[in-house]
Amino acid sequence: MTFRTPRAAPHRKRSSSLGQEQRQQVLVTFGFIAVIVVAILVLAGTIGAMYYGDHLAPIATVNGVSISKDEWHNQQVVDEYRINTILASLQSDVASGAVDQATASQEQQYLQQELQTLPQTAASELIDGVLQSQLAKKEGVSITQAAVDNELKQEATSPEQRKVLAIFVQPGATPAAQATPTPSPSASASAGASASPAASAGAGASSTPASAVPGASAASSSPAPSAGASAAPAASAAPTPAASTGPTAAQDAEAKARADAALAALKAGTPWATVAKEYSTDPSATKGGDYGYITATDTVDAAWVSDLFKLPLNGMTGVVKGADGTYRIGKVTDIVPPKTDPNFQKNIEAAGVNFAAYRQAVYYNLLSQKLQNAITTKLTTGSIEQVHAWEIEVATTDSNGNPITGPQVEAAHILFSPKGDPNNASSIPATDPSWAAAKAKADAVAAQLRAIKDPAQRAAEFAKLAKTESNDTTSGANGGDLGWFTQSEMVAAFSDPLFTGTHQVDEIIGPVKSQYGYHVILFQGSRPAPQQRVTQIQKELAAPGASFSAIAKANSDAPDASAGGDMGWIAPYQLSQSVQDVLFSLKPNQVSAPQTQSDGIYLYEVTQKETRTVDSSQLSTLQGSAFTNWYAAQKAKANIWQSPDIAAATPPAS
Repeated sequence: MTFRTPRAAPHRKRSSSLGQEQRQQVLVTFGFIAVIVVAILVLAGTIGAMYYGDHLAPIATVNGVSISKDEWHNQQVVDEYRINTILASLQSDVASGAVDQATASQEQQYLQQELQTLPQTAASELIDGVLQSQLAKKEGVSITQAAVDNELKQEATSPEQRKVLAIFVQPGATPAAQATPTPSPSASASAGASASPAASAGAGASSTPASAVPGASAASSSPAPSAGASAAPAASAAPTPAASTGPTAAQDAEAKARADAALAALKAGTPWATVAKEYSTDPSATKGGDYGYITATDTVDAAWVSDLFKLPLNGMTGVVKGADGTYRIGKVTDIVPPKTDPNFQKNIEAAGVNFAAYRQAVYYNLLSQKLQNAITTKLTTGSIEQVHAWEIEVATTDSNGNPITGPQVEAAHILFSPKGDPNNASSIPATDPSWAAAKAKADAVAAQLRAIKDPAQRAAEFAKLAKTESNDTTSGANGGDLGWFTQSEMVAAFSDPLFTGTHQVDEIIGPVKSQYGYHVILFQGSRPAPQQRVTQIQKELAAPGASFSAIAKANSDAPDASAGGDMGWIAPYQLSQSVQDVLFSLKPNQVSAPQTQSDGIYLYEVTQKETRTVDSSQLSTLQGSAFTNWYAAQKAKANIWQSPDIAAATPPAS
């Protein structure tokens, strides 16, 4: 019997354990790889989300079209570059004498303010650009890339400049080099007899002191309002002459003769500086007539500038009468030809500006101009449905721009100040004889006026005395008229007697003493708070046979009140959309419901509706308002979303 060595049994348990460990290692490896992949994906997603949030996220949408943060940022950089370019150009113009420092400083201040609102301005520009692109497509308006290229070429080219010697002869003005400096006249004097002291309230340059009028309270230096000024804010610009205060025929003839004499002297060989000193009313006369460098777009006077740019070097114009009535002569002493900058694009890109964004901004500007021209032409050409409208305004703000919440009084006054000086009246002791003298004058004038029994004659005599006797020269030029005012608009010593008790129209009140002297007051009427006035006017309009124009003439605070509230013919988009909607919804001889606006409550009437062409005065208005009003209406209908980030954004760091 043979015995064999038994075969060793396989170690199955050990082999199984090894395979399991290998599988676990593979799984762990794959798991680790998966974690890395997931981490990478998460990181990539985070980076992508951050990039999207920083660059591609919309800051606004216009009818579904998004404007990204990158576009917004690029537009800000473009605007900043353009503003800084203008600022640098201004400095060069001042250095060369082409622009005076005062003008440059004013422009620089405005541009610096623009820099502070770049984020908001850039967002608005992009929104308008996208929306106007959509509207232009509907209107068949487009801009080619060739047009953009041409515009960029023009931007890269400095315009021709011409150095000019000038002589201006303004009718009624004194030659500038001969004028003796004097204190600036009162605002009412500079604006003519029809100018309102309300306007002078906004002109701090008036030499008639605020204390000369009853509207200047003890804590304020603002002049009083004048006739009809209740609707005008006191912060208005310095008054401008009324249309009726232009030069007389004699002044015009004299100016023409002086200009002709100046031209004859120049042709005879008299040095320009000598002639300018004798004849020119322009400030350049003090510099020998040197007017500096101008371009063909200078706005001083189109005809004169056009003639200058037709001249050869050292050529001289004849006498050119400007649109403003001034007679001008000019001579070209230097010509700087146009010059194209070959590094225009490189300079823009070197400043960190995305040139594609710069082109896009130019494209939007050109498109806006072309769309504006197309819409204006469309809205002013041919027969258009129009309405003949009338208005009554009830002012809701006083001369200081504050809401009118109570009644108002209309009055005129004659002021008698101690020593005739309302400026310093409050500093003159009460025991000074000049106070007693002022009171005696006031008593005498009050007695004189009360002795006149006929109200119309009394009012006429009051106005006459105010012009010749009143120490308040501002209101005195208007017959003492202060217009409508609230109790708080005047110093208490003056206004309290007017707002207490019952007074008759054309009643003489006073003399009333204030810190400025003694006032003889002509009470001209009172009226309730605005809403009550509107209710009363509506009742008058509802009466049988009521005349809208007559009621407007008696009650309206609008500038056209003297014409019965006649607004003339109104075409679509001549006025704001809200007013237009009201006017075109009215039937002939129908009066609107009260319409509340920022400055007052309005009532409108339409007397006629016709299809007609626009007249010359309408055309002038529509050329400035038609596109603005049309576009405002289109924008109001558009679906526009803006991110709150826009309002909170700060300008980019320079």
